[in-house]
Amino acid sequence: MRAPYLVIDDHDERNYKYRLSWYLPEDDDIGGSLGDPEYTEADLKTADADDVDSVIAYLAVSKMGVPKDYNGFYWETRSQAQSALRIAKAAIAAGVDRPMPDWATKALAAGWKAPKGWKP
Repeated sequence: MRAPYLVIDDHDERNYKYRLSWYLPEDDDIGGSLGDPEYTEADLKTADADDVDSVIAYLAVSKMGVPKDYNGFYWETRSQAQSALRIAKAAIAAGVDRPMPDWATKALAAGWKAPKGWKP
């Protein structure tokens, strides 16, 4: 069984928005969007193993000052969503013990490609 992972979801056609949503391989379907629900730093200590990636990704992307509505974070362009996806994936890869520094978040949002094996 493969774990859920973040993808760019452009199915919000009525509002022409892009979201980061969790893809559920076992269901071959999209789950909830990033930003719904909201998390805080304190949630990192109390989250169960299934929710840790959601908390980490939420905290990393929320530092970008991203607009949010009742479904979570959204972006107007696919390239903006792609930048956020890079940030979320890097934060998840770094794990709980190594939060993303602000400079790394800004660099990834600007399109910087981290070298192979890079950790924040």
